[in-house]
Amino acid sequence: MKRFAAVVVLLFSIGCANKAAIEMAKPVESVLLKAKFIPGDTASYKQSTISNMTMEMRGIAQTIDMNIETELLYVVKDTGEVTKVDIVFNEVESSVKVGDNVTSSKEANTLQGQTITLNMNREGKVSKVEGIEGIDYFRKSIGKPEQQFGSQFDFLPNKEVKTNDSWTVESDIQKTTYTFTGIENKEGFECAKISIKGELNVEKPLEMSGITAKIKLKGTFTGNNWFAVKEGKLIASKISTSMEGEQEIQKESTSMKIPVYIDQTVNVKIQKPK
Repeated sequence: MKRFAAVVVLLFSIGCANKAAIEMAKPVESVLLKAKFIPGDTASYKQSTISNMTMEMRGIAQTIDMNIETELLYVVKDTGEVTKVDIVFNEVESSVKVGDNVTSSKEANTLQGQTITLNMNREGKVSKVEGIEGIDYFRKSIGKPEQQFGSQFDFLPNKEVKTNDSWTVESDIQKTTYTFTGIENKEGFECAKISIKGELNVEKPLEMSGITAKIKLKGTFTGNNWFAVKEGKLIASKISTSMEGEQEIQKESTSMKIPVYIDQTVNVKIQKPK
């Protein structure tokens, strides 16, 4: 069973209770939700991805727990007809637990020190991601890189909205509804709090040496984004996803379908300059 462990790597562009955590977002008449890009501008983020995957094989369940902590530096390079933003993976730490065995994720470790470049149109939609060639993490991810990173920008309607206004963004694998719920202070910024609710449907081949494999998954996700209105940038995000489906593996004349269940939480938070 170990040879099939951690074949799915997920990256979806996405604590203790206290007064700030339970404070309701304040309604406002309207706000402009549009990203601001200034050449030379930088922002550092910490992203935490916690995944729990369970596979059932011949009636025996095996659970794989994966944690990935990443420190990212965003650098705005150009704001012409095409906006270019570099993303530098400064620090990557990972762990994969299968039973009592704990190792690091080889795929996630290939991100360390890498720089990729997002190409976006004026509406913030990512049309191309440069620099991902040869990085195993992206080759084995379920979502396309354009969708993974685009979700940090394309959730914005690029217009003024009122409290409780909703809008929908669709791609070939998911449909997401966003709702502006009001203004809330987050990490010292006055932010528009935007609730997230969506569904996804994924079917893609998997890279496994000497084996033909593919995975089918359906699921739902919920969460919130906090967007600094004045600064025009994402401040924080928390998205939880639940999926289920099957992994089909075929080797020579033998075919096997393995039920798969995945729960994942992704936290993103801007880091203040040191």
